[in-house]
Amino acid sequence: MTDAASTRIDGEPKRTLVVVNPTAGGGRGRKVWSRLEADVCSSFGPCDVRLTSRPGEARTHASSASTDGFARVLCVGGDGTLHDVVDGLLASSDATSVAVGLIPAGTGSDFARGLSLAGDPGQLVRAQAASRGRRIDVLRVIYATPSGSRSCATINIASTGVSGQVDLRVARISPLLPGTLRYFLASLGALFGEPVPRLRVRLDGQDHWSGASPLVAVGNGRCFGGGMAIAPSAVPDDGLAELVILAGQSPWSFLRLAPAIYAGSHLTRPNVRHAQGRLVEIDADDAGSVPVDLDGESPGTLPMTVRVLPSALEILF
Repeated sequence: MTDAASTRIDGEPKRTLVVVNPTAGGGRGRKVWSRLEADVCSSFGPCDVRLTSRPGEARTHASSASTDGFARVLCVGGDGTLHDVVDGLLASSDATSVAVGLIPAGTGSDFARGLSLAGDPGQLVRAQAASRGRRIDVLRVIYATPSGSRSCATINIASTGVSGQVDLRVARISPLLPGTLRYFLASLGALFGEPVPRLRVRLDGQDHWSGASPLVAVGNGRCFGGGMAIAPSAVPDDGLAELVILAGQSPWSFLRLAPAIYAGSHLTRPNVRHAQGRLVEIDADDAGSVPVDLDGESPGTLPMTVRVLPSALEILF
C-alpha cells in the first residue's frame, strides 16, 4: 500500500509528471509503459503523462516541472532519457524540491543497474511511489562543441576516450541484440578502429596524471556501457566523484581487462589508477577529436570539466 504521507502535501495529492521515451531500448520503453501504466496511475495518484518524440524533449518537459506544480518526475526510459530529465530539472533554480523516479527501459539502463533497481517492475513502481526520497549528488559537466563550450548535469558517469566512440557506434548496431552485446561489439570497433588518445588529468586543481589512455571515467554511479562496473566504489551521495584511469592500456590489454571491469574487480590491476575528488579536468593533445560520454550519449569533445554538486537531486528508490 502506498504511504499516504508520501503521496500528499498539506492534504493535497502530489502531482506526478511521467516522461516516457517510447523508443528507448529499441522500443522497450513503449512496451514497458504499456504494461505499467495502470500500476503507475494507481500508485502515484494524479499523473500527467508525456511521451517524447524527439531528442531533448524530456529535458524540456522536466525544466518546467516545478513551475507547473509537479512534485515528482517519473522517467520511463534509459540513461539518456534520465540524463535529459535531470539536466532539465537542474536548469530550473526552483526545482530542487522535485523528486525523480526511474523505471528502467533503455539499452543499458546503467544508473538503475548501479542502484540495483531490478526485479518485478510493478513492485518497483509501488516502492518508488511510497519512497520518501533520498538526496544524491549530480555531476556538473562542461565540454566542448563546434559552436563553443556547453554545460549540463550528469547523474551517472562522465568519461572520455573509447566510451565516447562507443556511444557513436552503438546506435548503428541492431536494437534486436541485447544491450550488453551491443555495447561490447561497439567497444571492439572503437578499440581497434580509433587511436589511443594522450590525455591530461587534473584532480581538485592539481596535475594528477598524463599519458596514453583508452578511457578515463568520472563516476557518480557505478556502471556504464551496458553493465561495466567501471567505478565500483562510487557512492552517489558521498559528495565525491570516483576517478578511474586506464593508464597506458593497448586495445588488447583493455580486452584482457574487460572481464574484471564487468565484475568491478579492476581497480587493483596494474596500470589502473583510482582516486576520489570533487573537481576533475581532462584535456588532450588533440582535444577536438576525443569525444566525451555523458550518461550514454556523446554530445561533444574534450576539454571537459566535471564538478560534483553535493545533494543536488532527490531520487526515489
